[in-house]
Amino acid sequence: MFMDDMLLLAWAKTLAESNTKVKCMMVRQDGGLDWEMAHQSDFALDKFGIMGLTRRRELNLSGNSKTRPIQRHPIFLHGMKVLAISTHKFLGVIIDKELQWREHVDYAICKGTNWVTQYCRLAKPSKGTSAKFMRPFYISIAVPKCTMPLTSSLSQRPVGVRA
Repeated sequence: MFMDDMLLLAWAKTLAESNTKVKCMMVRQDGGLDWEMAHQSDFALDKFGIMGLTRRRELNLSGNSKTRPIQRHPIFLHGMKVLAISTHKFLGVIIDKELQWREHVDYAICKGTNWVTQYCRLAKPSKGTSAKFMRPFYISIAVPKCTMPLTSSLSQRPVGVRA
């Protein structure tokens, strides 16, 4: 069996409490590690990462600035260290530890710029494809590619609203 993405979410007052909850989700009876055994699947614990999602800050005792982001700590599962990470790509979305979305926006702009550059190269008046073929290409490829993330939210209607 192949599994790619997995998410365990724990809500707590402190990052230490949430780390403890995540660890308990994995090691408790019928938890993640028991599921791994029961389904004959192997978790690659070296690929795991733990991310504390908070914008809280603490005093910076080293001097440069007054505050710094709260320290994130790793957890240990089966004697392996699961490192605290600052960003992670989950189902195509880059999530950062403060939920600021800067990395994802930069990634999306870069991807869009590359796509537009390639499209412009295809549509060059002197050596490119004619407009007769570029318009259908744009409608069938570019528009769905740009609006794909919106389709699930656009197709959902509020309860009680008729089409």
